[in-house]
Amino acid sequence: MRALILLAWTFFLGTGAVAARDVRVAVVLDGAAGRQVFSAAAIEREVANVAAPDLTIKLATDARYVGDWSLEGANAAFERALADRDIDVVLTLGILTSQQAARRASLPKPVIAPLVIDPVLQGYPLTEGRSGRRNFTYVADFQSVGNEVRAFHNIVGFKHMVALVDDSLMRALPQLATKATELAAALDIRIEIQNVGADVNAALANLPAGVDAVYVTPLRFDDAQVRELARGLAARKLPTFSVVGRSELEAGMLMTTGGAERDTERLARRIVLMIQRIAGGENPSGFDVSFPTSQRLLINMRVAREIGFSPRWRFLADSE
Repeated sequence: MRALILLAWTFFLGTGAVAARDVRVAVVLDGAAGRQVFSAAAIEREVANVAAPDLTIKLATDARYVGDWSLEGANAAFERALADRDIDVVLTLGILTSQQAARRASLPKPVIAPLVIDPVLQGYPLTEGRSGRRNFTYVADFQSVGNEVRAFHNIVGFKHMVALVDDSLMRALPQLATKATELAAALDIRIEIQNVGADVNAALANLPAGVDAVYVTPLRFDDAQVRELARGLAARKLPTFSVVGRSELEAGMLMTTGGAERDTERLARRIVLMIQRIAGGENPSGFDVSFPTSQRLLINMRVAREIGFSPRWRFLADSE
């Protein structure tokens, strides 16, 4: 009888009674800001919805590592997260910190990078839809910068576009200048890249003469500064395209093709499931990195009226 009881107990432990455990996740940011393109709070909301009952995922508040909007600062913050012995998984919630992770040949612990602008342009590792690099995975919709600029040009028909790019991103990704030159030649237009820091007034004052469209990439501005930038661009009657998406249209930009709220929820859920798989013993190098998103044209018609822009019907028919 004792043998049967022992056998039954062993079977129970082996099949269903997995001890509950905590997984501590460090969050690494490019810099301090009042606004985040994708926040830890969104992930925390999904933990309660999809995490396994025997797993506690903690985005530790005492493990938030913040850079200073420089490559060196992003790298230092990332290093501190990797060195934290109490951390099981590192989550890079910044474009710079994500790129720092992608450039490491080896990583001592699992890292998830969900903020990727253009994985091909940025040189992210990619093998058969996966990173193929031990302890590293990322999430990308593979909507390239070129595709967005082409869509913007098709709708607006501009001749001289300025791309507002954070100066730290330009230092991290000088390939953007080459891409801009190639796109300008292909579309027979002029494209200038304007480096932007933390000063909205400087960004507006430095716009070159003759510009007739503005492509706005993720900047370090907080919500109030984004609204100020949008008002300044609209006052100059300039059509704008936001890379960030819907939230910046609500702040006063003209158009975008992404940033749907449902995609933010899907991304947060995807990250939680990745952490769960890592806790189960899988290496993130084998995770699928593709993350298709809703690419539907969104137009802020209030801004369109304000700047005197009338989208053609063929674009309005399929837009929101």
